[in-house]
Amino acid sequence: MFIHKINPIIFSFQTTSYQNFELSWYWPTYVLGILLVYFFIKMLERNKNILFYSSAERIDFLLYSWVGLIICARAFYVLFYDFKFYLKHPNLILQFWNGGMSFHGGALGVLISLLFLSWKYKRKFSFYSDVMVTIIPCALALGRLGNFLNSELVGRVSEGMWPWLVHFSYYDYNEMLYRHPSQLYQMLFECLFLFVILWSLKKNIIVRPGLQTIIFLYWISVCRFIIEFFREADKEIGLLTFFTAGQILSIVVFMAAIITHAIYLKKKSSLDS
Repeated sequence: MFIHKINPIIFSFQTTSYQNFELSWYWPTYVLGILLVYFFIKMLERNKNILFYSSAERIDFLLYSWVGLIICARAFYVLFYDFKFYLKHPNLILQFWNGGMSFHGGALGVLISLLFLSWKYKRKFSFYSDVMVTIIPCALALGRLGNFLNSELVGRVSEGMWPWLVHFSYYDYNEMLYRHPSQLYQMLFECLFLFVILWSLKKNIIVRPGLQTIIFLYWISVCRFIIEFFREADKEIGLLTFFTAGQILSIVVFMAAIITHAIYLKKKSSLDS
């Protein structure tokens, strides 16, 4: 078993007489994630069929996706996870570097950004979405690692003696509890395994447009639904009947995958006939 004693704060400094700026591990992983995404975009473009029209389009792809992710991930968290708190402390809403980002909100922001890119460059949405889902799992893996280093989004307490259980000293500072490292479960199964699969199938971006996105939606929704059984429910929401908020949203994503898959098969059959 592992005793987690890593300080969630890398460094801090005083900005005013009553407030400090604190940098957690989460944001360096975000920056590294952007660099990884850019690196793998360049790797994809070694295949001359998977090309952006210009460097401006490539930069827009990264910039719009990043901005959409940050804005919607933060807005979704503020509105649906801890609205009462931020209603009392509106000055903290923009302080996203202190944590409080929603995965599903971020996904919505990226979706909106890619739709705008598709309109701006008169290019099929499936190209942008397939490129994004092929490379984004590696960045998501870094985000989950940041969650682990920050002792946030922890797993549920286990009574078992599994050797990989973790005591988060900065989370359970009053009790000696051992939890599932659900952040690492997500990093491994939701992100790294998915990245290996989609990267090995990257030719689908050209030969089967839309299929990468469908695989991503199925995989991420099923994995998230299962891993939520090992993850502590969000304090602000708790369990909604038997399921967590993450599981309910995963069901929505799975339904979106079914609808997208049906549209894909319909288009494919019409082309084959």
